[in-house]
Amino acid sequence: MEYYRGDRGEIKLKTLQNLIGKSYKFPVVVVSLGNYRQAIEVFERINQAGTKIATESIFLSETWTQHTDFEKILRNWKADKAEALTRDIDAIIFIHIFSLVYQLGKNTKKKQYPMEVSVKTLKRIAEEIREHQGDKYSNVFTECIKSVGRTMQYLKNQYGIVTVSELPSQTLLTVLSIFFYYNSKPIDERQKRELNKWFWRSSLSSRYIGSGYNRNIGPDAAAMQRLAMHGTAISIPKVEIYPSVFDHIEKICEKS
Repeated sequence: MEYYRGDRGEIKLKTLQNLIGKSYKFPVVVVSLGNYRQAIEVFERINQAGTKIATESIFLSETWTQHTDFEKILRNWKADKAEALTRDIDAIIFIHIFSLVYQLGKNTKKKQYPMEVSVKTLKRIAEEIREHQGDKYSNVFTECIKSVGRTMQYLKNQYGIVTVSELPSQTLLTVLSIFFYYNSKPIDERQKRELNKWFWRSSLSSRYIGSGYNRNIGPDAAAMQRLAMHGTAISIPKVEIYPSVFDHIEKICEKS
């Protein structure tokens, strides 16, 4: 109901009725707790029974404080940029980008993170954010969202990609957004060559699909940071391409 408040703060009941219908029945669980952390734990336990709650929902709920509201930031961004290339991107992509940026920031001082996006790591990050006073991480999350917008614009200009569904894996977007988070200057020719090499080798080798997802996302995010800040080359193995790789593409074209 908070999402549909009017300018004066009142609830738009008619809007809600049109959205969900007058006969819709809500399942409700009322739990009275005075401790926010206990409430989060109950929230997780309830939703882990039956249909499991999505990872992004757990992270967004666990990071909420009076100073940090990632869900609201993301919701407002998508509302303001309704026609932008970022409109169809899953929330988990933004969360993974933030978590990688967070870990990269911590690891510059001390190697205390394994550079991954597992649920265990996300929960650990959420706990640390809850202890922080101020809007530092809200600002970081906002910059992560903006980096996704710059990334999608780059993919459109460079490769003609206009939707995330045209990528072999959305993790390509996650890793590339790390570069645009740290790169504040126009891309030079060396960086462009390295990004082009990374894009094609990663795409053709399915680098972020299956077991390669957790194995490569952390190191590649660190490589993107080094490329953005120091121009360091990205080391990714070459890919052997055989004509048979494109057999299914010919069949798709024939059907089209």
